[in-house]
Amino acid sequence: MIKKIYPYLLMVFLVTIDQVIKWWVLRHPLYMPHVKLNSGFIFGLGHNIDLFLWVSCILIVILFLLTIKRPALQTYNLFVILGAALSNLIDRIFRGGVLDYWRISYFHTEIFFNLADIILVLGVMLYAWQVGKENQH
Repeated sequence: MIKKIYPYLLMVFLVTIDQVIKWWVLRHPLYMPHVKLNSGFIFGLGHNIDLFLWVSCILIVILFLLTIKRPALQTYNLFVILGAALSNLIDRIFRGGVLDYWRISYFHTEIFFNLADIILVLGVMLYAWQVGKENQH
């Protein structure tokens, strides 16, 4: 029974770590010169993405978690994705946009991102790999 709370604890841990980093970045701007409030989509792409869209996506993931039985590793991975999405949603609600603090210039385009973005992308890639591998058997 206690093992059922582990994915939730992992999710809370990821949200906490990401929010603590963002809090630190706001208080130490000299160490992170590329801080940007992103009102767009992931990595600063797109603009004016509605909060309704974010809440809808997270609700879909929650319903998915509650209704479909899957291997434990996939469950953990979905909670990692959900934790990253929730952390960025917290930013959107309380800061008016996602706080990004890393920047990469790529083909004359500036891409801004944060830890939650990286976790989200890696989580989706790993989940897709897990599902693909499972479907091969």
